Amino acid sequence: ETLEGECQTVYIIDNSEDEETKAFNVTKSIDFRHCKKTPIIRYGPRPEKSNSETKQREIEEQQMDRSTVFRYQLVGSPENYGIGRVEIVSQYVYKVLNAETEQALNSVVLGELVFETMEKKSSKAPQTLFQSKEESLMYSTEWDKLQKRFFYFGDEEFTQKNSPFAKIHNKVQMIQELLQQLSRATADKINGIETETTLKMQQLVELVRMCSVKDLNKIHSEIQESEIQNGLLIDALAVAGTRNTIHFLIKEIRGQKMSAAKSVQVFQQLSGLPAPSTKQIDMVLDLCKSELVQDSVALSQSCWLTAGSMIGEICRENARDSVEDSEEQCTRHQKETFHKILMAQFRNAKTPFEKVIALKAIGNA
Repeated sequence: ETLEGECQTVYIIDNSEDEETKAFNVTKSIDFRHCKKTPIIRYGPRPEKSNSETKQREIEEQQMDRSTVFRYQLVGSPENYGIGRVEIVSQYVYKVLNAETEQALNSVVLGELVFETMEKKSSKAPQTLFQSKEESLMYSTEWDKLQKRFFYFGDEEFTQKNSPFAKIHNKVQMIQELLQQLSRATADKINGIETETTLKMQQLVELVRMCSVKDLNKIHSEIQESEIQNGLLIDALAVAGTRNTIHFLIKEIRGQKMSAAKSVQVFQQLSGLPAPSTKQIDMVLDLCKSELVQDSVALSQSCWLTAGSMIGEICRENARDSVEDSEEQCTRHQKETFHKILMAQFRNAKTPFEKVIALKAIGNA
């Protein structure tokens, strides 16, 4: 059993030590085609019921070959050693149906871990949240579940102290630095946007997903004078799609602190979120029913279509599994409640155009 699961694993030890540093190398190769058990983490839609599409997807998964190789540079002896450097190479090969005429799709992921410094601590190790549970060498999905709950419910369930990202103290500073870098990069009209810029935008999205509403308010107050940075932050918040980021965006829309065009763009980005929840849908529906949105054709159309799409993502048969044993996000009662709200919007529509929008929202759901 290893961190990756109960898989066929080969270790190769190079005993030719360096006399000066007493270093030796170990290579660890994992064959995922021979695994009895692996930790499962699923993101995105997954059918609950078996059908022809599910069987086709299983066939496609069988055409995926993946392998991982770790290269360790260890210091000391095989009995007592420290890690100096670790390199990881993961390769994913997808064999297309007409492999004879087309090359297989190949993706390689590289990673590196380097020892920098060491310090001695005498304090006892803090108790972990899951210490009472039976430990295993295999990777645990408990933290992933906690992270998803934070995306689902945000500040309504977590505080600054018990948040899964509480130990990342410099989130606000890192976000401010990324916004400054992105602002300078987008202002370069000669060279245009470089590949590194898109990677920084992804880093920005990942960081704002970790933030509380208090963190987001602090960041926003610091960049209010910069129109470019403010726009970049709004885009990142919409793509992040957590309860806290949606709460912040709705507050901005209600306060009319962004233009109608920008609000419509925000609604469009809220479709296909990584972790949609009924709490997020409730917030969006409340906004859709507000006088501010109802008085604007563009905002009303975008809001109701987005709400219907979010409902469909968690309430259709294509249920979302964030991790194993994930709680049900759309109960029968919740589904009926959402359906009644959408039907009420259809019945209360005053024009044919409003009825069409309501029908499309119901169709999305």
